Amino acid sequence: MPGGAPAKGADADLVIRPEALEFTARPRADALEGEVVERRYAGRSAYFRVATEAAGEIEVLAPPLAAREGDRVLVVPSPGGPPPRVFPRATA
Repeated sequence: MPGGAPAKGADADLVIRPEALEFTARPRADALEGEVVERRYAGRSAYFRVATEAAGEIEVLAPPLAAREGDRVLVVPSPGGPPPRVFPRATA
């Protein structure tokens, strides 16, 4: 991991790629609930910016018609997506 793993209890940033997340219709223990605040088309897919209480804003790459702005959605990890990465937070 670049720069090494953060020390236990240290501030860190969790980075999850948009293609590592997906929408689900079924409630799950690992789901984050949020509201779609933006949809940007990218050819056969779209980037959805989702505002959540638990994780702030996250981005999901999904089919363009998967959701619309203002929709309440559930976001879960996508099987086979790239793994999340943890980076120590830089101190000033």
